[in-house]
Amino acid sequence: MLQELRSIAMRPVLMAWWARSRLGWTFQLPADSHAHTRGVDPDRILLMGDGAAAGLGVLAQDLALAGQLARRVTALTGRAIDVDVVAERDMSPSRAQQLLLTAPLARYDVLLLVLGTGDALTITPTSKWQRDLERMCDTIESSAPASLRTFMVGIPDVGTLDGLPRFFSLMAGGHGRKLNAATHTVCARHPRITYLPFDPDRLADGRRGSKETYGHWAELIAPAVALGLGRMPGTRCFGPQDEARRQNALHELSVTGAASDPRFTAIVSSARNLFGTTAAAITFLDGDRVAFLAVNGASPAAITRESSFCTLTIERAEVHVVTDASRDRRFANHPHVAGSPHIKFYAGYPIEAPDGTRIGALCIFDTTPRAFGGADASLLRSLAQQAQALLWQAGWAAPAPV
Repeated sequence: MLQELRSIAMRPVLMAWWARSRLGWTFQLPADSHAHTRGVDPDRILLMGDGAAAGLGVLAQDLALAGQLARRVTALTGRAIDVDVVAERDMSPSRAQQLLLTAPLARYDVLLLVLGTGDALTITPTSKWQRDLERMCDTIESSAPASLRTFMVGIPDVGTLDGLPRFFSLMAGGHGRKLNAATHTVCARHPRITYLPFDPDRLADGRRGSKETYGHWAELIAPAVALGLGRMPGTRCFGPQDEARRQNALHELSVTGAASDPRFTAIVSSARNLFGTTAAAITFLDGDRVAFLAVNGASPAAITRESSFCTLTIERAEVHVVTDASRDRRFANHPHVAGSPHIKFYAGYPIEAPDGTRIGALCIFDTTPRAFGGADASLLRSLAQQAQALLWQAGWAAPAPV
């Protein structure tokens, strides 16, 4: 108790030192907020937290914890990984709770929370930490689907941070251990949230973040995440599409304003050439019609949503393939199958809005039946992600907050 009171009494001094010290630091942050690995049927991870989650010190999430974790989990599971990052330099449990209230948790398989470094350094009272953490965990369990696995990563020993005065390092390191004990207690009361101890050999501050450091962290975290992702093929559940939300996402993206961007035309041209198909297109479902953002090898035609292949593509967050439409009862009598241009083969991968709403697809189609393997599906997904990234990065929509 005496030590706790002493820490609280010193908190204003430590916070002043922390604020003053950071004025001279260069906080380099990645410009993006996503990381991916190649493959099909990706598992999805939401990485939320403070500077460690944000990727302080590196230029891209691919080099930060998100990218390093994605690659190591893929190596363990054999499946593709999509990681979305929602992070702020000093995110607290109360701030995380606010963001979780509006986060599309149903689209993720794992929620990975990395919090507490700043709270340990500024001696946040243990009672406040535990109270805010309890509320955050209650929010997760009340709003997240039962299938979501949540991991709360422990606070590393902040006393080992470079440049921290000896007295402060001892105090902050000890306080971090107290916060971890409180975290363990809170997680034990929430069976769907797993506390993950975290004791890396090295830490990085905002000046010295490196891909090597993040790689080391990912090695420690990946096995638990991979275990949490354990599932049999085909067991993924996808929530129903909210039509009002999807239409609103299209409006916010101003997709029609992107139609003149030659980079979208380049993507569909690459898709057509790489797969050797008759045509390729980027389409969006707008109301009861199919809108073409870019097309190569065919003339945009007036297609109703009801008769389109892409309607089925956006129902699931995975590749959709029709190897021979003339033998598929869903499409055998389709006017573009039975008549010109006599489409036989179709493959599409959904394109999403930043909130996870599936709004369209990158698709390829051919006039002859074709086989379509795992490597083909992985390549199509990569091209679809390029188109999706262009939509998000070109200013039509902002990525998740960092």
